[in-house]
Amino acid sequence: MKFIANVSDLAELCRALRGAEILFLDTEFESNRSGTELCLLQVSDGREVFLVDAIAIRDLTPLAAPFESGALWVLHAGQQDVMLLGERLKLRTRPRVFDTQIAWSLSTVEHSVSLAYAQFRALGLRARRHTKPTTGCVAHCPPRSSPTRPQTSNTCPSCIDF
Repeated sequence: MKFIANVSDLAELCRALRGAEILFLDTEFESNRSGTELCLLQVSDGREVFLVDAIAIRDLTPLAAPFESGALWVLHAGQQDVMLLGERLKLRTRPRVFDTQIAWSLSTVEHSVSLAYAQFRALGLRARRHTKPTTGCVAHCPPRSSPTRPQTSNTCPSCIDF
């Protein structure tokens, strides 16, 4: 792990990231009434991890080249990360992004992040849940906590009909 806290370290980071096909990213930031400030950038090319002090290094634009090289950005809940990096690096192109939170939400049935919820929001389709687990999914689905409250999580996909 390398800590990047000055301009010469930043130049070294740019060289290290050159040619990377995937950039694994996370940011730490502070939000308050005056705005949102990027504080720390965590980036890895899969071989080495770099921690960039975005408070000490005010000009992060030298990182634009490796970040705009076409590398896939892998993030978790990365909407704010993409926005902050776009602003601080003055990016001119949109990155290719793989967001692990979105990928997970499309493969689960959790309310507000599931494929079922996305279908409801985008298409108006409502998933109908069984009132009791079917015979085939008793091992997967716990009994509902209340007869009037539908199960909203820990439900297997076979319990949802459209």
